[in-house]
Amino acid sequence: MPRNAFNQEYGTRQGRIVPLGMTPVGSYSFVLGSDREGTVNYLNTGDKVVLSQTADCTGLKLVRFVARLRAPAARAGHKWTFTWGVDGIVRGYRHLLPGRTVDMQDGVIDLSQLAPGNHVLELALTVNP
Repeated sequence: MPRNAFNQEYGTRQGRIVPLGMTPVGSYSFVLGSDREGTVNYLNTGDKVVLSQTADCTGLKLVRFVARLRAPAARAGHKWTFTWGVDGIVRGYRHLLPGRTVDMQDGVIDLSQLAPGNHVLELALTVNP
């Protein structure tokens, strides 16, 4: 995989880490982007990072998650969007304002209409026009 703004520091400031400036839920958190203030990267429309996990959702009605979102500045005319979903279908989203921190204490992915078996759960951070 080529190095880019989303994967250049895995394990240090990105990826599954003990985060700076927040109390982790469980032992670790997964950082999409960077946990370092002042980092500058240039991204294009459609650039994104996706955290996905395949899980047996048999009998489950909901998946809950906690997210702390802090969007950096984006190019003029662009914004950051945080999405969550299952099997490539977006089930919810939140537009992020640069420099603002948003705490989602009870994010939910509805699984009640899924067939039993394995499904791909996804969280994504995308640059949009």
